Amino acid sequence: MHVEHPFFSSIFAHHPDGIAVLGREGQFKAINPSLERLVGRRIEPPVGMAELAELLVPDPAHRAEALRTWEQDLALASPPSHVLAFQHASGEWRWGRFQQAHLPNGDILISCVEFTAQRLHELEALEAKERYRALVHASPDPVTVTDLAGRIVEVSQRAVEWYGFGTAAELIGLSAFELIAPETRPQAAVNLAETLRTGWGRLVGEALRKDGSRFVAELTASLVRDADGAPIAFVGVTRDITQSRAAEQALLARNEELARANEELARLQRAKDELVATLSHELRTPLVTGIGYLEMLLDGELGKLTARGQRRMQVALRNLRRLSRLIDDLLQYNRVVQSAQRYSPALQRVDVLEVIDECVTELLARTRRRRRSLVVDVAPELPRASADPELLRTVIANLLDNAARHAGARTQIRICARQRDGRVELAIEDDGLGMDAASQLRAFDPFYQAGENREGLGLGLFIVRAILEAHGSQVMLESAPGKGTTIRFSLAAEGRERG
Repeated sequence: MHVEHPFFSSIFAHHPDGIAVLGREGQFKAINPSLERLVGRRIEPPVGMAELAELLVPDPAHRAEALRTWEQDLALASPPSHVLAFQHASGEWRWGRFQQAHLPNGDILISCVEFTAQRLHELEALEAKERYRALVHASPDPVTVTDLAGRIVEVSQRAVEWYGFGTAAELIGLSAFELIAPETRPQAAVNLAETLRTGWGRLVGEALRKDGSRFVAELTASLVRDADGAPIAFVGVTRDITQSRAAEQALLARNEELARANEELARLQRAKDELVATLSHELRTPLVTGIGYLEMLLDGELGKLTARGQRRMQVALRNLRRLSRLIDDLLQYNRVVQSAQRYSPALQRVDVLEVIDECVTELLARTRRRRRSLVVDVAPELPRASADPELLRTVIANLLDNAARHAGARTQIRICARQRDGRVELAIEDDGLGMDAASQLRAFDPFYQAGENREGLGLGLFIVRAILEAHGSQVMLESAPGKGTTIRFSLAAEGRERG
Protein backbone atom coordinates (compact mmCIF):
# COMPACT_ATOMS: atom_id res chain seq x y z
CA MET A 1 0.00 0.00 0.00
CA HIS A 2 1.44 3.39 -1.01
CA VAL A 3 -0.08 6.60 0.18
CA GLU A 4 1.22 8.40 -2.90
CA HIS A 5 -1.31 6.60 -5.13
CA PRO A 6 -4.17 9.06 -5.83
CA PHE A 7 -6.93 6.63 -4.88
CA PHE A 8 -5.38 5.59 -1.61
CA SER A 9 -4.26 9.16 -0.95
CA SER A 10 -7.90 10.31 -1.10
CA ILE A 11 -9.04 7.56 1.27
CA PHE A 12 -6.15 8.34 3.62
CA ALA A 13 -6.95 12.07 3.73
CA HIS A 14 -10.70 11.75 4.27
CA HIS A 15 -10.96 8.66 6.50
CA PRO A 16 -12.77 9.50 9.79
CA ASP A 17 -10.33 7.39 11.82
CA GLY A 18 -6.86 8.60 12.65
CA ILE A 19 -4.32 6.87 10.37
CA ALA A 20 -0.51 6.99 10.25
CA VAL A 21 2.11 5.08 8.28
CA LEU A 22 5.31 4.18 10.08
CA GLY A 23 8.30 3.35 7.93
CA ARG A 24 10.73 0.52 8.55
CA GLU A 25 13.33 2.99 9.74
CA GLY A 26 11.02 4.07 12.61
CA GLN A 27 9.91 7.39 11.14
CA PHE A 28 6.29 8.31 10.45
CA LYS A 29 5.94 8.78 6.71
CA ALA A 30 2.35 10.06 6.73
CA ILE A 31 -0.30 11.21 9.24
CA ASN A 32 -3.85 11.96 8.13
CA PRO A 33 -5.89 15.02 9.26
CA SER A 34 -8.24 12.88 11.42
CA LEU A 35 -5.32 11.79 13.62
CA GLU A 36 -4.11 15.40 13.90
CA ARG A 37 -7.64 16.48 14.97
CA LEU A 38 -7.71 13.60 17.48
CA VAL A 39 -4.52 14.75 19.23
CA GLY A 40 -5.20 18.46 18.60
CA ARG A 41 -1.79 19.07 16.96
CA ARG A 42 -0.32 19.58 13.52
CA ILE A 43 2.31 16.88 13.03
CA GLU A 44 4.76 17.25 10.14
CA PRO A 45 6.51 14.03 9.04
CA PRO A 46 9.06 12.77 9.30
CA VAL A 47 8.79 12.35 13.04
CA GLY A 48 10.01 9.41 15.14
CA MET A 49 7.94 7.13 17.35
CA ALA A 50 9.81 8.21 20.51
CA GLU A 51 9.40 11.89 19.59
CA LEU A 52 5.63 11.49 19.01
CA ALA A 53 5.28 9.50 22.24
CA GLU A 54 7.02 12.25 24.20
CA LEU A 55 4.64 14.79 22.68
CA LEU A 56 1.48 12.83 23.49
CA VAL A 57 2.48 11.17 26.81
CA PRO A 58 4.44 13.67 28.96
CA ASP A 59 4.76 11.32 31.96
CA PRO A 60 7.99 9.27 31.53
CA ALA A 61 6.67 6.16 33.28
CA HIS A 62 3.46 6.02 31.25
CA ARG A 63 5.40 6.78 28.06
CA ALA A 64 7.87 3.95 28.70
CA GLU A 65 5.00 1.53 29.27
CA ALA A 66 3.31 2.60 26.01
CA LEU A 67 6.56 2.16 24.02
CA ARG A 68 7.12 -1.31 25.50
CA THR A 69 3.63 -2.34 24.45
CA TRP A 70 4.34 -0.97 20.95
CA GLU A 71 7.62 -2.84 20.59
CA GLN A 72 6.06 -6.12 21.81
CA ASP A 73 3.29 -5.83 19.20
CA LEU A 74 5.79 -5.31 16.38
CA ALA A 75 6.89 -8.92 16.77
CA LEU A 76 3.35 -10.25 16.40
CA ALA A 77 1.81 -11.17 13.05
CA SER A 78 -1.61 -10.00 14.18
CA PRO A 79 -1.13 -7.49 17.00
CA PRO A 80 -4.13 -6.88 19.32
CA SER A 81 -5.72 -3.46 19.77
CA HIS A 82 -4.97 -1.39 22.85
CA VAL A 83 -6.78 1.43 24.62
CA LEU A 84 -4.14 4.04 25.47
CA ALA A 85 -4.37 7.42 27.15
CA PHE A 86 -2.80 10.51 25.58
CA GLN A 87 -2.79 14.24 26.29
CA HIS A 88 -4.66 16.49 23.91
CA ALA A 89 -3.13 19.83 22.96
CA SER A 90 -5.76 21.46 25.26
CA GLY A 91 -4.24 19.61 28.21
CA GLU A 92 -7.14 17.19 28.58
CA TRP A 93 -6.49 13.50 28.80
CA ARG A 94 -8.21 11.40 26.19
CA TRP A 95 -8.30 7.77 25.18
CA GLY A 96 -7.93 6.04 21.80
CA ARG A 97 -8.12 2.46 20.60
CA PHE A 98 -4.92 1.83 18.60
CA GLN A 99 -4.50 -1.02 16.11
CA GLN A 100 -1.35 -1.99 14.12
CA ALA A 101 -1.17 -3.84 10.80
CA HIS A 102 1.88 -4.89 8.73
CA LEU A 103 1.93 -3.68 5.11
CA PRO A 104 3.45 -5.78 2.29
CA ASN A 105 6.33 -3.34 1.81
CA GLY A 106 7.35 -3.66 5.47
CA ASP A 107 5.73 -0.43 6.64
CA ILE A 108 3.27 -0.43 9.51
CA LEU A 109 -0.22 1.00 9.30
CA ILE A 110 -1.52 2.46 12.58
CA SER A 111 -5.21 3.30 13.04
CA CYS A 112 -6.78 5.08 16.02
CA VAL A 113 -10.42 5.48 17.00
CA GLU A 114 -11.29 7.89 19.81
CA PHE A 115 -12.42 5.91 22.86
CA THR A 116 -12.76 8.71 25.42
CA ALA A 117 -16.55 8.51 26.03
CA GLN A 118 -16.53 4.73 26.34
CA ARG A 119 -13.49 4.77 28.62
CA LEU A 120 -15.00 7.39 30.91
CA HIS A 121 -18.17 5.28 31.12
CA GLU A 122 -16.08 2.22 31.98
CA LEU A 123 -14.17 4.13 34.65
CA GLU A 124 -17.40 5.48 36.15
CA ALA A 125 -18.86 1.99 36.20
CA LEU A 126 -15.69 0.64 37.77
CA GLU A 127 -15.67 3.40 40.36
CA ALA A 128 -19.33 2.75 41.17
CA LYS A 129 -18.61 -0.96 41.49
CA GLU A 130 -15.68 -0.28 43.82
CA ARG A 131 -17.80 2.04 45.92
CA TYR A 132 -20.50 -0.61 46.09
CA ARG A 133 -17.94 -3.24 47.10
CA ALA A 134 -16.63 -0.89 49.78
CA LEU A 135 -20.16 -0.48 51.15
CA VAL A 136 -20.67 -4.26 51.14
CA HIS A 137 -17.46 -4.88 53.05
CA ALA A 138 -18.02 -1.98 55.46
CA SER A 139 -21.49 -3.18 56.50
CA PRO A 140 -21.70 -4.32 60.15
CA ASP A 141 -24.16 -7.01 59.03
CA PRO A 142 -23.29 -10.03 56.85
CA VAL A 143 -23.89 -9.11 53.18
CA THR A 144 -24.00 -11.44 50.19
CA VAL A 145 -24.43 -10.55 46.50
CA THR A 146 -25.86 -13.24 44.24
CA ASP A 147 -26.71 -13.53 40.58
CA LEU A 148 -30.31 -14.05 39.52
CA ALA A 149 -29.89 -17.82 39.96
CA GLY A 150 -28.91 -17.35 43.60
CA ARG A 151 -25.18 -18.05 43.17
CA ILE A 152 -22.93 -15.97 45.42
CA VAL A 153 -20.71 -13.55 43.43
CA GLU A 154 -19.61 -11.20 46.22
CA VAL A 155 -19.54 -11.54 50.00
CA SER A 156 -18.50 -9.28 52.87
CA GLN A 157 -15.86 -10.31 55.39
CA ARG A 158 -18.51 -10.12 58.08
CA ALA A 159 -20.54 -12.77 56.23
CA VAL A 160 -17.46 -14.98 55.89
CA GLU A 161 -16.96 -14.86 59.67
CA TRP A 162 -20.67 -15.10 60.48
CA TYR A 163 -21.21 -18.27 58.49
CA GLY A 164 -18.01 -19.85 59.81
CA PHE A 165 -15.92 -19.89 56.62
CA GLY A 166 -12.21 -19.15 56.37
CA THR A 167 -12.11 -17.04 53.20
CA ALA A 168 -14.51 -15.32 50.82
CA ALA A 169 -13.34 -17.69 48.05
CA GLU A 170 -15.06 -20.59 49.85
CA LEU A 171 -18.41 -18.85 49.50
CA ILE A 172 -18.06 -17.51 45.96
CA GLY A 173 -20.01 -19.77 43.60
CA LEU A 174 -22.10 -21.43 46.31
CA SER A 175 -25.86 -21.24 46.16
CA ALA A 176 -27.24 -18.90 48.80
CA PHE A 177 -29.79 -21.62 49.58
CA GLU A 178 -26.94 -23.71 51.05
CA LEU A 179 -26.76 -21.16 53.87
CA ILE A 180 -30.44 -21.71 54.74
CA ALA A 181 -31.91 -24.61 56.73
CA PRO A 182 -33.65 -27.18 54.47
CA GLU A 183 -37.09 -26.59 56.01
CA THR A 184 -36.78 -22.86 55.31
CA ARG A 185 -35.65 -23.20 51.65
CA PRO A 186 -39.13 -23.54 50.08
CA GLN A 187 -40.18 -20.27 51.67
CA ALA A 188 -36.83 -18.74 50.64
CA ALA A 189 -37.54 -19.68 47.00
CA VAL A 190 -40.93 -17.97 47.19
CA ASN A 191 -39.26 -14.95 48.80
CA LEU A 192 -36.66 -14.79 45.99
CA ALA A 193 -39.38 -14.78 43.34
CA GLU A 194 -41.22 -12.07 45.24
CA THR A 195 -38.03 -9.99 45.43
CA LEU A 196 -37.56 -10.33 41.66
CA ARG A 197 -41.13 -9.12 41.18
CA THR A 198 -41.29 -6.29 43.74
CA GLY A 199 -37.63 -5.39 44.29
CA TRP A 200 -37.58 -6.26 47.99
CA GLY A 201 -38.20 -9.26 50.23
CA ARG A 202 -37.94 -10.37 53.85
CA LEU A 203 -37.73 -13.81 55.43
CA VAL A 204 -37.36 -15.02 59.02
CA GLY A 205 -36.05 -18.55 59.45
CA GLU A 206 -33.06 -20.66 60.44
CA ALA A 207 -29.70 -20.11 58.75
CA LEU A 208 -26.81 -22.63 58.54
CA ARG A 209 -23.14 -22.17 59.34
CA LYS A 210 -20.36 -24.17 57.71
CA ASP A 211 -20.15 -26.51 60.74
CA GLY A 212 -23.91 -27.23 60.54
CA SER A 213 -24.90 -25.13 63.54
CA ARG A 214 -28.01 -22.98 63.20
CA PHE A 215 -29.20 -19.55 64.22
CA VAL A 216 -32.48 -17.69 63.81
CA ALA A 217 -31.98 -15.04 61.13
CA GLU A 218 -33.85 -12.21 59.50
CA LEU A 219 -32.94 -12.25 55.79
CA THR A 220 -33.71 -9.20 53.68
CA ALA A 221 -33.02 -9.04 49.94
CA SER A 222 -33.01 -6.19 47.42
CA LEU A 223 -32.96 -6.38 43.64
CA VAL A 224 -30.12 -4.62 41.77
CA ARG A 225 -30.78 -3.31 38.25
CA ASP A 226 -28.45 -2.02 35.55
CA ALA A 227 -28.62 1.37 33.87
CA ASP A 228 -31.36 0.12 31.56
CA GLY A 229 -33.46 -1.18 34.45
CA ALA A 230 -32.79 -4.86 33.81
CA PRO A 231 -32.35 -7.08 36.92
CA ILE A 232 -28.74 -8.21 37.37
CA ALA A 233 -28.27 -9.32 41.00
CA PHE A 234 -29.66 -9.69 44.50
CA VAL A 235 -28.13 -8.13 47.62
CA GLY A 236 -28.92 -10.01 50.83
CA VAL A 237 -28.42 -8.85 54.41
CA THR A 238 -28.50 -11.30 57.34
CA ARG A 239 -29.28 -10.39 60.94
CA ASP A 240 -28.99 -12.85 63.81
CA ILE A 241 -32.19 -12.48 65.83
CA THR A 242 -31.71 -15.56 68.01
CA GLN A 243 -31.50 -13.54 71.21
CA SER A 244 -34.33 -11.18 70.29
CA ARG A 245 -36.51 -14.14 69.27
CA ALA A 246 -35.73 -15.86 72.59
CA ALA A 247 -36.56 -12.63 74.44
CA GLU A 248 -39.79 -12.33 72.44
CA GLN A 249 -40.80 -15.89 73.30
CA ALA A 250 -39.93 -15.29 76.97
CA LEU A 251 -42.05 -12.13 76.89
CA LEU A 252 -44.97 -14.01 75.36
CA ALA A 253 -44.67 -16.70 78.03
CA ARG A 254 -44.52 -14.01 80.70
CA ASN A 255 -47.57 -12.29 79.25
CA GLU A 256 -49.48 -15.57 79.28
CA GLU A 257 -48.42 -16.11 82.89
CA LEU A 258 -49.54 -12.60 83.81
CA ALA A 259 -52.84 -13.13 82.00
CA ARG A 260 -53.45 -16.27 84.05
CA ALA A 261 -52.47 -14.43 87.24
CA ASN A 262 -54.79 -11.54 86.36
CA GLU A 263 -57.62 -13.95 85.69
CA GLU A 264 -57.05 -15.58 89.08
CA LEU A 265 -56.89 -12.18 90.78
CA ALA A 266 -60.14 -11.18 89.08
CA ARG A 267 -61.74 -14.41 90.30
CA LEU A 268 -60.52 -13.77 93.84
CA GLN A 269 -61.71 -10.18 93.64
CA ARG A 270 -65.17 -11.32 92.57
CA ALA A 271 -65.22 -13.87 95.38
CA LYS A 272 -64.18 -11.21 97.88
CA ASP A 273 -66.81 -8.76 96.65
CA GLU A 274 -69.48 -11.43 96.86
CA LEU A 275 -68.37 -12.30 100.40
CA VAL A 276 -68.40 -8.62 101.43
CA ALA A 277 -71.87 -8.15 99.97
CA THR A 278 -73.20 -11.27 101.66
CA LEU A 279 -71.73 -10.41 105.07
CA SER A 280 -72.87 -6.81 104.81
CA HIS A 281 -76.44 -7.83 104.09
CA GLU A 282 -76.40 -10.44 106.86
CA LEU A 283 -75.01 -7.95 109.39
CA ARG A 284 -77.32 -5.13 108.41
CA THR A 285 -80.59 -6.74 109.62
CA PRO A 286 -79.54 -7.43 113.24
CA LEU A 287 -77.68 -4.11 113.34
CA VAL A 288 -80.76 -2.11 112.35
CA THR A 289 -82.73 -4.00 115.00
CA GLY A 290 -80.12 -3.18 117.67
CA ILE A 291 -80.04 0.51 116.73
CA GLY A 292 -83.85 0.66 116.87
CA TYR A 293 -84.01 -0.84 120.35
CA LEU A 294 -81.28 1.49 121.64
CA GLU A 295 -83.13 4.51 120.26
CA MET A 296 -86.33 3.30 121.91
CA LEU A 297 -84.44 2.76 125.17
CA LEU A 298 -82.91 6.25 125.07
CA ASP A 299 -86.31 7.75 124.24
CA GLY A 300 -87.73 6.14 127.43
CA GLU A 301 -90.13 3.90 125.54
CA LEU A 302 -88.77 0.81 127.36
CA GLY A 303 -88.50 2.37 130.76
CA LYS A 304 -86.47 5.05 132.48
CA LEU A 305 -82.65 4.86 132.49
CA THR A 306 -80.29 6.19 135.10
CA ALA A 307 -77.94 8.99 134.03
CA ARG A 308 -75.07 6.51 133.91
CA GLY A 309 -77.10 4.06 131.84
CA GLN A 310 -78.14 6.88 129.51
CA ARG A 311 -74.49 7.79 128.82
CA ARG A 312 -73.50 4.20 128.20
CA MET A 313 -76.42 3.54 125.86
CA GLN A 314 -75.49 6.69 123.93
CA VAL A 315 -71.93 5.36 123.48
CA ALA A 316 -73.32 2.02 122.31
CA LEU A 317 -75.68 3.77 119.87
CA ARG A 318 -72.85 5.88 118.40
CA ASN A 319 -70.73 2.76 117.86
CA LEU A 320 -73.58 0.87 116.24
CA ARG A 321 -74.32 3.82 113.97
CA ARG A 322 -70.61 3.96 113.02
CA LEU A 323 -70.72 0.25 112.23
CA SER A 324 -73.86 0.86 110.17
CA ARG A 325 -72.05 3.52 108.11
CA LEU A 326 -69.18 1.11 107.48
CA ILE A 327 -71.60 -1.53 106.25
CA ASP A 328 -73.35 1.06 104.08
CA ASP A 329 -69.97 1.98 102.55
CA LEU A 330 -69.23 -1.68 101.80
CA LEU A 331 -72.61 -2.16 100.17
CA GLN A 332 -72.18 1.02 98.16
CA TYR A 333 -68.68 -0.05 97.09
CA ASN A 334 -69.96 -3.47 96.02
CA ARG A 335 -72.74 -1.80 94.04
CA VAL A 336 -70.28 0.47 92.23
CA VAL A 337 -67.84 -2.35 91.43
CA GLN A 338 -70.43 -4.87 90.22
CA SER A 339 -72.81 -2.46 88.46
CA ALA A 340 -70.51 0.23 87.08
CA GLN A 341 -71.58 -0.30 83.48
CA ARG A 342 -75.33 -0.31 84.32
CA TYR A 343 -75.26 2.41 87.00
CA SER A 344 -77.79 5.15 86.16
CA PRO A 345 -78.96 7.79 88.69
CA ALA A 346 -82.69 8.52 89.00
CA LEU A 347 -82.45 12.23 88.14
CA GLN A 348 -84.81 14.72 89.74
CA ARG A 349 -84.99 18.49 90.38
CA VAL A 350 -83.18 18.64 93.72
CA ASP A 351 -83.05 21.52 96.21
CA VAL A 352 -79.32 21.55 96.97
CA LEU A 353 -79.67 23.68 100.14
CA GLU A 354 -82.17 21.23 101.58
CA VAL A 355 -79.79 18.29 101.03
CA ILE A 356 -76.90 20.27 102.52
CA ASP A 357 -78.91 21.16 105.65
CA GLU A 358 -79.87 17.52 106.17
CA CYS A 359 -76.24 16.36 105.87
CA VAL A 360 -74.95 19.14 108.15
CA THR A 361 -77.57 18.38 110.81
CA GLU A 362 -76.71 14.68 110.74
CA LEU A 363 -72.96 15.38 110.98
CA LEU A 364 -73.37 17.76 113.96
CA ALA A 365 -75.56 15.28 115.80
CA ARG A 366 -73.20 12.41 115.17
CA THR A 367 -69.86 14.12 115.83
CA ARG A 368 -70.95 16.67 118.46
CA ARG A 369 -69.01 19.38 116.60
CA ARG A 370 -69.85 22.97 117.42
CA ARG A 371 -72.29 24.57 114.98
CA ARG A 372 -70.00 27.49 114.28
CA SER A 373 -67.26 25.13 113.05
CA LEU A 374 -69.40 24.33 110.01
CA VAL A 375 -70.33 27.19 107.63
CA VAL A 376 -72.96 26.86 104.89
CA ASP A 377 -72.60 29.44 102.11
CA VAL A 378 -75.28 28.99 99.44
CA ALA A 379 -75.88 31.70 96.85
CA PRO A 380 -79.34 33.30 96.88
CA GLU A 381 -81.71 32.14 94.16
CA LEU A 382 -79.53 29.08 93.51
CA PRO A 383 -81.30 26.93 90.88
CA ARG A 384 -82.23 23.36 91.56
CA ALA A 385 -79.81 20.72 90.38
CA SER A 386 -80.44 17.69 88.21
CA ALA A 387 -79.39 14.78 90.43
CA ASP A 388 -80.41 11.64 92.24
CA PRO A 389 -81.33 13.03 95.71
CA GLU A 390 -80.26 9.96 97.67
CA LEU A 391 -76.94 9.69 95.84
CA LEU A 392 -76.32 13.43 96.26
CA ARG A 393 -76.89 13.02 100.03
CA THR A 394 -74.30 10.23 100.01
CA VAL A 395 -71.79 12.47 98.17
CA ILE A 396 -72.19 15.47 100.48
CA ALA A 397 -72.33 13.32 103.64
CA ASN A 398 -69.15 11.47 102.66
CA LEU A 399 -67.30 14.70 101.83
CA LEU A 400 -68.35 16.32 105.13
CA ASP A 401 -67.46 13.18 107.07
CA ASN A 402 -64.07 12.99 105.31
CA ALA A 403 -63.32 16.62 106.17
CA ALA A 404 -64.44 16.21 109.78
CA ARG A 405 -62.30 13.11 110.37
CA HIS A 406 -59.11 14.18 108.59
CA ALA A 407 -59.10 17.96 109.15
CA GLY A 408 -59.58 17.70 112.91
CA ALA A 409 -62.21 18.69 115.48
CA ARG A 410 -60.98 22.29 115.82
CA THR A 411 -60.89 23.13 112.12
CA GLN A 412 -63.59 24.95 110.23
CA ILE A 413 -65.50 23.25 107.42
CA ARG A 414 -67.16 25.36 104.77
CA ILE A 415 -69.65 24.14 102.16
CA CYS A 416 -70.35 26.53 99.30
CA ALA A 417 -72.83 26.37 96.42
CA ARG A 418 -72.81 28.72 93.42
CA GLN A 419 -74.21 28.88 89.91
CA ARG A 420 -71.47 28.86 87.27
CA ASP A 421 -71.80 28.45 83.50
CA GLY A 422 -75.27 26.93 83.67
CA ARG A 423 -74.32 24.44 86.41
CA VAL A 424 -74.58 24.25 90.18
CA GLU A 425 -71.04 24.11 91.60
CA LEU A 426 -70.44 22.81 95.14
CA ALA A 427 -67.22 22.99 97.14
CA ILE A 428 -66.39 21.47 100.55
CA GLU A 429 -63.42 23.26 102.10
CA ASP A 430 -61.50 22.79 105.34
CA ASP A 431 -58.53 24.59 106.87
CA GLY A 432 -56.88 21.46 108.23
CA LEU A 433 -53.49 19.81 107.64
CA GLY A 434 -53.95 19.33 103.91
CA MET A 435 -52.50 16.55 101.74
CA ASP A 436 -49.14 16.01 100.04
CA ALA A 437 -48.86 15.23 96.32
CA ALA A 438 -48.56 11.46 96.85
CA SER A 439 -51.72 11.33 98.95
CA GLN A 440 -53.63 13.40 96.41
CA LEU A 441 -52.79 10.90 93.66
CA ARG A 442 -54.30 8.05 95.68
CA ALA A 443 -57.08 9.91 97.51
CA PHE A 444 -59.86 8.40 95.37
CA ASP A 445 -58.48 4.84 95.39
CA PRO A 446 -60.64 2.28 97.24
CA PHE A 447 -59.49 1.42 100.80
CA TYR A 448 -56.81 4.15 100.79
CA GLN A 449 -56.44 6.11 104.03
CA ALA A 450 -54.06 9.04 104.38
CA GLY A 451 -52.58 10.37 107.59
CA GLU A 452 -52.85 8.89 111.06
CA ASN A 453 -56.65 8.83 111.24
CA ARG A 454 -57.60 5.28 110.21
CA GLU A 455 -61.27 5.48 111.16
CA GLY A 456 -63.48 4.05 108.44
CA LEU A 457 -62.58 1.87 105.46
CA GLY A 458 -61.17 4.45 103.05
CA LEU A 459 -64.10 4.07 100.64
CA GLY A 460 -65.74 7.49 101.01
CA LEU A 461 -63.96 9.38 98.22
CA PHE A 462 -64.02 6.34 95.94
CA ILE A 463 -67.81 6.21 96.23
CA VAL A 464 -68.05 9.99 95.76
CA ARG A 465 -66.16 9.86 92.47
CA ALA A 466 -68.17 6.88 91.19
CA ILE A 467 -71.49 8.62 91.92
CA LEU A 468 -70.40 11.93 90.36
CA GLU A 469 -69.07 10.20 87.23
CA ALA A 470 -72.46 8.51 86.90
CA HIS A 471 -73.93 12.05 86.96
CA GLY A 472 -71.50 13.13 84.19
CA SER A 473 -69.47 15.24 86.63
CA GLN A 474 -65.78 15.29 87.45
CA VAL A 475 -64.54 15.74 91.01
CA MET A 476 -61.54 18.03 91.57
CA LEU A 477 -59.26 18.05 94.60
CA GLU A 478 -57.10 21.00 95.64
CA SER A 479 -54.78 20.66 98.62
CA ALA A 480 -51.34 21.40 100.01
CA PRO A 481 -49.65 20.48 103.29
CA GLY A 482 -50.69 22.97 105.98
CA LYS A 483 -53.18 24.75 103.71
CA GLY A 484 -56.30 22.65 103.99
CA THR A 485 -58.25 20.78 101.32
CA THR A 486 -61.01 21.73 98.87
CA ILE A 487 -63.08 19.27 96.84
CA ARG A 488 -65.26 20.64 94.03
CA PHE A 489 -67.86 19.22 91.68
CA SER A 490 -70.77 20.53 89.65
CA LEU A 491 -74.20 19.35 88.54
CA ALA A 492 -76.46 20.39 85.70
CA ALA A 493 -78.81 23.22 86.75
CA GLU A 494 -82.61 22.72 86.57
CA GLY A 495 -84.70 25.89 86.51
CA ARG A 496 -83.73 29.32 87.77
CA GLU A 497 -84.14 29.06 91.52
CA ARG A 498 -85.24 26.89 94.40
CA GLY A 499 -88.91 26.81 95.18
